[in-house]
Amino acid sequence: MPDEPPEPEYTMESWWPIRKAFLRLWPGVSSEQTYMVLREASDLGTPGVQELLCEAIALGGKEAADLLMATVSATFPFPDSRSRAGTVVAMEALIRAGGDPTPALPTLVEALKDRHCRAAAVSTLRKARLAGWSLEPIREALERIDDPIGDVAAVRRLAFLSHPHPEVAIASLQRVFKKQRLGNLRTGIGLVEQLISSESRADQALGDEVLAALQDSGRDAYRSWFALVPAHRHFLAAGSVQQTRDALHSMSQFRYLPGEAEGLGEQEARVAALPTLDGLLRDIVAQLAARDARVAVAAADAVKAFVEQGASLEAVRAEVDAALGHSDVSVRSACSIALSLHLRRTGEEPELPGGAFYRRTYGRSDEPVSDAAPRTCALCGAQEVRVIYDEDDGSQFYRLYTSETHCAGCGRYFPNVFRAPG
Repeated sequence: MPDEPPEPEYTMESWWPIRKAFLRLWPGVSSEQTYMVLREASDLGTPGVQELLCEAIALGGKEAADLLMATVSATFPFPDSRSRAGTVVAMEALIRAGGDPTPALPTLVEALKDRHCRAAAVSTLRKARLAGWSLEPIREALERIDDPIGDVAAVRRLAFLSHPHPEVAIASLQRVFKKQRLGNLRTGIGLVEQLISSESRADQALGDEVLAALQDSGRDAYRSWFALVPAHRHFLAAGSVQQTRDALHSMSQFRYLPGEAEGLGEQEARVAALPTLDGLLRDIVAQLAARDARVAVAAADAVKAFVEQGASLEAVRAEVDAALGHSDVSVRSACSIALSLHLRRTGEEPELPGGAFYRRTYGRSDEPVSDAAPRTCALCGAQEVRVIYDEDDGSQFYRLYTSETHCAGCGRYFPNVFRAPG
């Protein structure tokens, strides 16, 4: 007969008061995953888990995180691959709570080799270094890790900076990350991290300059975005495809920030930003012609975001006009919307009724895409309205129907987007 499963060490009822107290252990840091990992370890036969949790609760703070680090680390790898990443996430929580990750570093190296855990392990090692802990004990192991997408190399660069003052730079970066309560700036601050991690002394100097400006901006997300502008410009001019996309995405986040400006009203903040936005548009529109369509899409979104905040397309009209014929519908639509908004604002095109537009939003040409009989135009009454764009996207948790019609009689366009349950 097969062996009977071991009797559980604890009753179900005995876990509840421990869980309740443990989840309140570190204000601002979720301890849920740490509890779940240790609870699963207990179910699999690790003895004394409840007593360990009670001791951690009694200690609190950093001491509790230090106490649990080795035990949590020892649970890796769980037999079920779905649970393995949980161990890594739990270790990251302990680091955020102040725990010393040194006992867990060899485990994190092993997690880098597991496809289920790699992303979480990269994030945890990065968090450990930003918290000021040394990764020197695993330097050689990190060098030996297969690194097809460069994520481990990014950790190595951060862990072993060639910066003249590495600990100062790391501490400054950590302070900036902690101050920014809004996720909108995280991509931009990540670009600054890449600057200080660079082998180039010029990049490091630029990173130091931007870090200093970010620290001066404090928690003001609006002013922090302006502090990031030199980094944005740097990566637009000399970045990889991913860095350029990240810079454009970070720039487009300005659409959410005027209301966050300390000491300024929302409209006042928009007006104050216009000279900077207008200047940056010249750099952004150059990316509309990028060979990589993903860069062009990010550039078009940034153009739209800036125009929505009041920026002018006057100096870059030719580039935006050219993008209206782009092969990617996301580029065409964002640039068309931005241009229509700009021309309404300047009075060159009065607003049309009935959701009509002067130019295509989604369609690439005026050629009909279906054989359906023409419909009657709501504006001019001509029975010459045909569908020039039609897409049914069911890839999300909902269905998105996007269409556009064109009236050959009056020349107007009628885009329509309908979101329905999937």
